[in-house]
Amino acid sequence: MKQFIVRVLVFALPLFLLAIIMEIMLRNIPNDYKYKAKYLTEHSKDIEVLILGSSHSWAGVNPYLIPEKAFNAAYGAQTFEFDLKILKKYEFPSLRKIIIPVSYFSYFSKLEGPYLCKYSLYYKLQTDGGLKALSEFLSHSFIGNVSRIINYYFLKRQAENRSNGLGQEVKKEKSPKSLEESGIDAALRHTYKDTKYVRQNVLFLENIIQIARDKNAIVILFTPPAYMTYTENLNAEQLKAMYQITEYILKKYDNCYYIDFLKDTDFTAEDFWDADHLNARGADKLTRKLVSFIENVTKRSN
Repeated sequence: MKQFIVRVLVFALPLFLLAIIMEIMLRNIPNDYKYKAKYLTEHSKDIEVLILGSSHSWAGVNPYLIPEKAFNAAYGAQTFEFDLKILKKYEFPSLRKIIIPVSYFSYFSKLEGPYLCKYSLYYKLQTDGGLKALSEFLSHSFIGNVSRIINYYFLKRQAENRSNGLGQEVKKEKSPKSLEESGIDAALRHTYKDTKYVRQNVLFLENIIQIARDKNAIVILFTPPAYMTYTENLNAEQLKAMYQITEYILKKYDNCYYIDFLKDTDFTAEDFWDADHLNARGADKLTRKLVSFIENVTKRSN
């Protein structure tokens, strides 16, 4: 029995050491979560406009075009739950506005999988991902981890951050998928069979709005523009529920405003990276529209 245990340890120890080495190497690859957490730690006291949400605002809102000091803290698949966690983690004493998208899927989704470890490790936020969420190595496939290490350390030193200095992902090139293909795929991926996460997502968003109200800040909700191949394939009932829930929130909170760009005809094919994400040109167009909307809201409230 002792010999068996010794053999197991001899076999397992190198694997354990390899996992530790890979974990250290993976954590040292630059990424957006690490950058944004560091930026917010150092500059949250100065931020007047905070952009939250999923990839629709990460790629779609350009903080450089906002007159006040703004930062884009959005990221792909980021839900209201983690928007709230980020908002609560930092002080934001100068905060005056929060910009956050209400997309077709926003009330129905929950963040799961490998993304959780990013918030645990770099933002130091609590998640429900268990032990797996505390490790880059455990959160991704072994082959994927090896590929990431090779790409960064041995080939092009390819970092994993895609944000500019103020947190926006600037999409300059076209998606590998056509607008037709990406529209159908994304609409299907964003359609949910049940509403089990709706209640908690509404509560997360309401908490964000309440925190903003405590800070004398307003919340700007917007539904981002999308190409027709996306909008034409949305489930009518889910889309209707999205609008109804948003209307309920607007009636409940007087510091909350909403604008719908989903089918805005000012956005053409040249403005999209894929069917539901804007490219750099489209993001600038959307941001200018948001700035104009905010200016009108501010004038009406004064």
